[in-house]
Amino acid sequence: MINRIVNQAVQKHIIETLANNPYFQRFAASTHDKVSELAKKRLELTDHITEKSVDQLGKHGHRAEMFLRAYADELRQAFNKLKK
Repeated sequence: MINRIVNQAVQKHIIETLANNPYFQRFAASTHDKVSELAKKRLELTDHITEKSVDQLGKHGHRAEMFLRAYADELRQAFNKLKK
């Protein structure tokens, strides 16, 4: 019980210290921006690959086209859930 209280107090102190530290705030903001940009690029690349694959399959690959579009939609939905 005492260990838990001490642990919570230490965690609270660390969080407050980091939250008030301008260097950490800059680090967190720049890291967030970089991760968001990478996720956006990954989604764009997924869309590009999907479109290229669909173009290559032509009319005979209707089932594969449906699969690739559904896969891209699933990736978009997962990405949107991560953003929230």
